[in-house]
Amino acid sequence: MDKYFVPLYSDIVELSYKSIRVDDNMIRYELYEKKRISNKIVEIPFALESNGTKRLLDLFPLFLNAVNGNTVIIDEIDQGIHDLLIDRIIDNIKEDITGQLIFTTHDTQVMKQLDVSSLYVIQVDSEGNKRIVNISKASKGKIAANNNIQKLYLDGYFAGIPYSDDVDFYDILEGIGVNNDK
Repeated sequence: MDKYFVPLYSDIVELSYKSIRVDDNMIRYELYEKKRISNKIVEIPFALESNGTKRLLDLFPLFLNAVNGNTVIIDEIDQGIHDLLIDRIIDNIKEDITGQLIFTTHDTQVMKQLDVSSLYVIQVDSEGNKRIVNISKASKGKIAANNNIQKLYLDGYFAGIPYSDDVDFYDILEGIGVNNDK
């Protein structure tokens, strides 16, 4: 795990398990990290880490499975994880995968890391029907190598982006009878 976490975080120095004897018949293992805090190395339980860092630990065996030839499906791969960390991981893992890694995300930055033939969007029509469309097919081969896929997507070229009206929170407060006069 050190080879996974230490390169991702400048403050994590080492990860290790501590065994804690619960009783004569049971030992519990807890993950600890040595972390650089105020220029000192401090050992803390991994359980105190942020949700995003814990999520990276959950993703670790899934990434190994994809590298090892298995098909792995992950919903919201970036949930709670900084977009730059996900980008770095995707960039590092994509050449090593011998299986298949399928994931959903709302992070459009990832579009820069992947080949356009690997990108799909979910398009919703005016009646609420949804379909999954490969971006390279949706563009009918009109994407040049120097096109910015992320920008094209955000500009609505492939559809799949949410369109919504403005939400008037003052109107909502009035509607539920909350007096906002002070």
